[in-house]
Amino acid sequence: APATARRTRKVETAKPRDYAGGEGYRDFRREFNLYIAANDESFDHDAKRIIFVLSYMKEGHAATWAQNYLDSNMDKEGEITLKETFPEFVRLLDAAFDDPYSAEKAIDDLYKLRQNRRRAEEFFAFFEIARTKAKMNTEAFDALLIHQLKLALDPMVVKGVMRSSPVPTTYEAWKAKALEIDHTERHLGGHFGGFKMSSAPPPARPHAPAPRQPAGAPRAPPAFPTFSA
Repeated sequence: APATARRTRKVETAKPRDYAGGEGYRDFRREFNLYIAANDESFDHDAKRIIFVLSYMKEGHAATWAQNYLDSNMDKEGEITLKETFPEFVRLLDAAFDDPYSAEKAIDDLYKLRQNRRRAEEFFAFFEIARTKAKMNTEAFDALLIHQLKLALDPMVVKGVMRSSPVPTTYEAWKAKALEIDHTERHLGGHFGGFKMSSAPPPARPHAPAPRQPAGAPRAPPAFPTFSA
């Protein structure tokens, strides 16, 4: 039987949102890169990619920058010739709009992050974002990241990781073990959102004895389990 060509299904990707300058540049850059990657057949030349990005810079000082960029690439006859490659164009965007202190801010966010009542999956979602923005996503930073996890994760999770054999020595192994322990503790019901369950009532204060019940008084309801941080 003759072979039939299979049609590849196009990936539906949202177009980038308009960018006016200021905050949100990293989101804008991620959005246009994602759209171009998902529709690479439509962007077979760097010029098409550059024009596509410029078309979403319509307002604010981003529009001014785009207009200046086009004017600088226009000859006397009004013809536009784009000389830069797309990576070179993105580097120009970075120089104009990227926050030079974004890595420092991300490091601060990383140091302040705590698991608290979050599930480990949610905590690591935020941790990974801050880690990437801080440019600490290589093995060279593993020791520093592990130290930060010991401070940021729930103490029960940290103890579980430290008692495992062998104790993880890389960030990825620490993350995997922490997720496993957090999931197990929650599944068993012994640990919910940073709270431990205790079946015993709190001890009575020595200087405040419980008052005697008068004859015929109804009995006090039984003590329910209490939760302590």
